[in-house]
Amino acid sequence: TGMSVRTIKRVLHLYRSIGQPYQDFDHRQLCGRNRLLDDESIIYLRQVIAQTPDVYLDELRESLYETYGKHVSDSTIWRALKKAGFTMKKV
Repeated sequence: TGMSVRTIKRVLHLYRSIGQPYQDFDHRQLCGRNRLLDDESIIYLRQVIAQTPDVYLDELRESLYETYGKHVSDSTIWRALKKAGFTMKKV
């Protein structure tokens, strides 16, 4: 098979114990720390930006604090927006 004996034993053990040759897990729970901004907060940021496209990061930060009571930095907001697909390009 081209696999080590240890790999074959591990796959057989998993199959016998849980009924499938691999273990299901959520990668987001295993990588890094918990995110400060959840999906609801990011949706809120998108709505604020849709209403006022020229809003500054510090204004978004204050709005998040007033609405959700979350203390986050400007760079955290920028990273979340960048991950959500926002860019600094002007159209």
